[in-house]
Amino acid sequence: MFKFWIKQTVLFFFSCNLLFGECLSKADTYDVIIVGGGVSGLSAANTLKQNGVKKILVLEAADRIGGRVWTEDPWGSKIEMGASWISGIVNSPTFEIVKDMNLATQPTVYGHHCLACKMDSMAIYDQDGKRLSKEEVIQLQDNVSKFTEYLEELVSQKDNTSQAFNSLTFLDVLNDFSKKNKLSDPMYDKLYFALRLLVTYEMAVDLKDVSAHLGRLTAASKVSGSDVVIPLGYNLVSSKLAKNTPIELNCTVTGINYDKQVVECTTNKGVYKAKNCIVTVPIGVLKAEKIAFSPPLPKGKLDAIATIQAGVFNKIYLLFPCTFWDDDLEWIESIPSPKNRDEIWDIMNFGKYFKQPILLAFTAGSFAKEVEKWSDEKTVDAIMTVLKKIYGENIPSPSSYRITRWGSNPLTLCSYSSPSLKPEMKTYVDFALPVKDRLFFAGEATSEADGGMVYGAFITGERAAKQVLELMNGKNTPIN
Repeated sequence: MFKFWIKQTVLFFFSCNLLFGECLSKADTYDVIIVGGGVSGLSAANTLKQNGVKKILVLEAADRIGGRVWTEDPWGSKIEMGASWISGIVNSPTFEIVKDMNLATQPTVYGHHCLACKMDSMAIYDQDGKRLSKEEVIQLQDNVSKFTEYLEELVSQKDNTSQAFNSLTFLDVLNDFSKKNKLSDPMYDKLYFALRLLVTYEMAVDLKDVSAHLGRLTAASKVSGSDVVIPLGYNLVSSKLAKNTPIELNCTVTGINYDKQVVECTTNKGVYKAKNCIVTVPIGVLKAEKIAFSPPLPKGKLDAIATIQAGVFNKIYLLFPCTFWDDDLEWIESIPSPKNRDEIWDIMNFGKYFKQPILLAFTAGSFAKEVEKWSDEKTVDAIMTVLKKIYGENIPSPSSYRITRWGSNPLTLCSYSSPSLKPEMKTYVDFALPVKDRLFFAGEATSEADGGMVYGAFITGERAAKQVLELMNGKNTPIN
């Protein structure tokens, strides 16, 4: 029986590896090749399979599936090197997958539909390591609330169409709000800290790069509800989508020629051909022109790629021998000095939900880019300096750590997309339009309302697959 099993297994993998290989030779022509094995690419493949398309191949540059969904288990708890949260459980296709799989989820105080709510479970310390009093925190929350009201009232001025108005950033509005309300320098510093913590650490770019008119796009999202984490790992969602999907790993696409009826994808493993091609790579890869398109992409698409920002957001996990911090709270924050006000370590009490003494520090925007250049030792030491200032010099050192560097990872060159300084629906329409009836685009960066979200990646992959199906079935789809 054992010999029979071995024989059948060998025959299976040599004939057709349904998860990590190819069912056809490179000489054959696929119906659809999907560039990128992240959630968007897997969603597209899944939709095509469900609609009877047989000859599909996913080309993935990494040695694993999932893209920016990446779960590790170094210490007995699942840690997410990429996406952590299902950002909203109402009308979320990713949450529906989790429900179908009967996976347990854990809600957190943090939720991207109510960023200020995060402050309800936060210990905030000043630059000297002294904890802000309850009254000081309430005052800061009140200023955040007043700023939000001021921002909403300002951007609702529909009769103002001047270039200066349409180019307003969060930093512009903060400075204007501060002047009109005559905030003292210390209060301005605290409000800047809070807004950077709540906005930059959501959008992955600095306040000066976040449009005040962001709501023009996000208001169209259909997803809502609380945010939850998956204790058993986000990678289970990717694995579910990838089931029975031919995937070629360690296969980097460097060129796509779509000038003929058959699209040719040039890779480090040779040339693959298909009648249709769906490109789902991160916006950072497209901006860096890591894939040579022949002929060049249409101007509208190139403009969209140039306009949408590539945000950087990273994680540093620290495993300690014991817990020494505010264990009842979700977040531990230290306000930096005014001269280094962007150097914020957004620290989450990871152990609160995963029952191990783990802290998770986030970096975002320009500070994240700077930290990516540091050594592991310098990064860990910098976080420990903050923790020692708060909890004393005698706290233990971490016994292990994990650090992400998405911005310098050649396969991503960003963490996720962030809208342009002039967010317009047309940018995303141009980005998502098929080219010459055979080249299609998907990925979270192509979603006007749900950019940066896993469900945004899923929805756009499904959308691109449907565009392919419509063309395969002889129906008209807008193209450029």
